[in-house]
Amino acid sequence: MTVAVSAQQIRTKPLDLFKEAKSAVDLTQASLIVAIGRGIKAPENIPQAVALAKALGGEIAASRPICDEGWLPMERQIGSSGQTVAPKLYLALGISGAIQHVVGMKGARTIVAVNKDSNAPIFEIADYGVVGDIFEIMPALTEALEKAKPPSLIPFGSRSLCYNESKSMTVQREQLEADVLIVGAGRQGLLARCILRI
Repeated sequence: MTVAVSAQQIRTKPLDLFKEAKSAVDLTQASLIVAIGRGIKAPENIPQAVALAKALGGEIAASRPICDEGWLPMERQIGSSGQTVAPKLYLALGISGAIQHVVGMKGARTIVAVNKDSNAPIFEIADYGVVGDIFEIMPALTEALEKAKPPSLIPFGSRSLCYNESKSMTVQREQLEADVLIVGAGRQGLLARCILRI
């Protein structure tokens, strides 16, 4: 027995095949990442970090609280519930260093942290640390990077040097309790040279 059915009688229509949505940003492939944390304070401050990332030729990323607030899309989140990255340089701005974040970025070759709190856990894993205000550091560092010479032409000494905030002396990192590079006002050029050498 044969049943004839016209197209008008069929009420269901096939849809496109399901395709898994791909992340618009694959931070795992980024060689330079500028990541922001709660220290950024408000979404209107994010463009400063974006400008710094652009000056470095890197990607912008964030810790979970920033993405939870909707200030950056979830695809930009680094950490246990976000992406795990291992860039050549990871610049952490206003990130305290909670373990959930650290597990997503501890594979970075070089970690530079900027935080006002000298006791922030991020300094325990940072190769370079800046105890200072990110709102002073970001624009000055962006400007210094934009004006800097190519990395191969920039002289920079041992990574073990630490400059104190008084600018009056230089000490070895081994003499410090924490493995932190403390940079006072006006030292952004030094940090820029350091970053360009990484």
